[in-house]
Amino acid sequence: MAVDKVVGPIMAQDIGTGGTASESAVLVYNVTFTTNGETAIDALSADDGVTAIPDTGDAHPSDATLTVSKKSATRQGNSPFFIVDIQYTSNSTTTSGDAGTTPLSRPTRWNEDPRGGSVEIDTQSDGKVLINSAKQTLTTTIPYSDKNLTATRNVAARIDYDAFFNKVNNAVFEGYAAKRVLLTGVSQTFTEETYDGEVIQYYVLRYNFQLLIPRTAADPNTWEQRILDQGNVELKSSKQEVIKDRLHSVMTSFTKLDGSGARLTPGSAAFFLNNNPAAPTTNGKCDVFQTADFSLLGL
Repeated sequence: MAVDKVVGPIMAQDIGTGGTASESAVLVYNVTFTTNGETAIDALSADDGVTAIPDTGDAHPSDATLTVSKKSATRQGNSPFFIVDIQYTSNSTTTSGDAGTTPLSRPTRWNEDPRGGSVEIDTQSDGKVLINSAKQTLTTTIPYSDKNLTATRNVAARIDYDAFFNKVNNAVFEGYAAKRVLLTGVSQTFTEETYDGEVIQYYVLRYNFQLLIPRTAADPNTWEQRILDQGNVELKSSKQEVIKDRLHSVMTSFTKLDGSGARLTPGSAAFFLNNNPAAPTTNGKCDVFQTADFSLLGL
């Protein structure tokens, strides 16, 4: 193959498309051979020693995110002169945002949603016990909402996170105080994606956290729980005695206690359990979840 001359790119025929990011482009070259025996296929790889037709995968001279995806050559009449069109396309659907980055290099993304439901209560918003006009303590169910946090990232292979399930953070995590965030689980989904002409296999990991929102001024804003000091027996002279109602019948429901094992006087502030062996207090709270080092999650 005797190449006479390769000229280009021809700037008068320069084409580019895109918005905030480039999407595709076309550059045109002229190729002339010294004989008339060469074909359009020969023109696709012509090189006169000074200028060469770009190869598939070569970057566009103005934007490295555009690479040669297709070449075509057209003979002009019966002459040894060819026009070669070089088509460039982006290495992804878009070159902006996460989709313009290889899947395993994309950053962790966070989302949050309200989590609606209901909760059984026995206190007002100020923490005082609900008591009716007959001095009975009451419980009722009301609407309640806290918050779900979801972190998403991509990894090359599955990771065993079972040891972190149903654990709370042992230190500040994503700006939230210790014991404020509960990890309810991690989902892992196998995914295939074609990126820059290559099929990439990876796992999409979704970390599901739950953030507790206090209902009352007295409620902890952590996953430590307020559990009423109550029962159907009380301590008298260090001995357990069954609690009876005014008709001297055994109480079938639990009665609030005063933190020392005695029946609580109606209208008095409620006592709540502390981690054993500590005695209940009016602001007591218990650890019901183990802690874990969330810095090891890789987020």
